[in-house]
Amino acid sequence: MNRNERRKLAKEQKQQLLAIPFAKQQEIATSFEHAKELFDQQAFQEAADICNSILKSNPRESETLHLLGIICLMSEQFENAERLLLKATSAKTDFA
Repeated sequence: MNRNERRKLAKEQKQQLLAIPFAKQQEIATSFEHAKELFDQQAFQEAADICNSILKSNPRESETLHLLGIICLMSEQFENAERLLLKATSAKTDFA
């Protein structure tokens, strides 16, 4: 992905984020924290269910895609893990 493509993607994601009401953003953040706690407790299916519900409202949420990819990896669902982790990487806008 070249610089112009990354800038365009970042602009689109910013517009998408602004389209999500603040209360919904807070709900997503709270749900994501809960999914991380469940992941830490090795409750992978419950964490995956929460991640999937988050992705229904915001399908390009990079941290959620990443966590779900890791869950798939831990569950030996390698094809899904690869797809989700690649999608998370392309969705991430703050490149190092």
